[in-house]
Amino acid sequence: MYARVSRYRARSDAENVAERVRARVEQEFYPHFLVNAAGFRGYFIVDLDGGEGRELLSFSLWDDRDCAERNVAHAEQYARERLADLLEETLQSGTGEVFLAR
Repeated sequence: MYARVSRYRARSDAENVAERVRARVEQEFYPHFLVNAAGFRGYFIVDLDGGEGRELLSFSLWDDRDCAERNVAHAEQYARERLADLLEETLQSGTGEVFLAR
């Protein structure tokens, strides 16, 4: 199993970022790009800022590296086109093998 992890910083002028990102991803990105993607296992968004949503982490789980990497272009395009008013920049992003899962 592989995970794709991205860390984002919210725009300083955006409000209710975590909730607004959650709503958009749940209504748009998940049903259109993830749910039927080959090898997809799960998707999570974490608010690293204790409810303020100033820094978010997203990670998706995939059967293998190829499945995870095939989704990167969709995810990056979605963030640029649909979340630019909420997210300032991607701080870090990468794909790696999950070596412990309980």
